[in-house]
Amino acid sequence: MACVPPEDRERAPASGETPAVRLLRSLEPLQRWDIRRLLPDDIRARLRDNARVEADHVPVLKLFNPAGPATWLATSLDVDGDTLFGLAAVGFAPPKLGAFSLSEIAAIRGPSGVAIERDIYFHGRFKLSVYAEAARRQGAITEIDGLLRDAETALLGRDA
Repeated sequence: MACVPPEDRERAPASGETPAVRLLRSLEPLQRWDIRRLLPDDIRARLRDNARVEADHVPVLKLFNPAGPATWLATSLDVDGDTLFGLAAVGFAPPKLGAFSLSEIAAIRGPSGVAIERDIYFHGRFKLSVYAEAARRQGAITEIDGLLRDAETALLGRDA
C-alpha cells in the first residue's frame, strides 16, 4: 500500500470489505469526514454491539441540529454501516422510534452551511423506551432527569 499515492489509497482494492467500508468509499470526501466526525470508531463499535442483541438499549449517540429543531438518539447501527435505530424528532413533528440514515443526516446543512453535530457530552442514562415515553409526554426529546424518571415510573407501572 505504501506505493499507492494517498489520493488513490481509498480506491485501492481491499479484500473482505465490510458494507460500512464500501459505504464510506462511495461517499465524497467531505461526506466521509462528516460521518467519521459524527460517528467515531468507539461509538460505532458500541452501536454495532447493541445491534447484535435485540433489547431495549440505552442510547449511545445523540445528534442534533444546532440551527434548528432536530435531534436523534441512536441505540444501534445496522451491518450496512449507515442505518441507525433509535428515537428521532425532526422539525415540529412528534418524536418517533425507527430507523434513520447516517449519511442522510450527515448531508444536512442548515443556514450558512451549519452541519449536524454530535453531542460529545451525551451519556444515555435510561433505556430508549424511557426517552421515547418522555418525548411522547413532552412533544420533544428531553434529557431532563425528573421528566425521564417520571416516564420510567409510568412505564414500570404499566408493566406491573
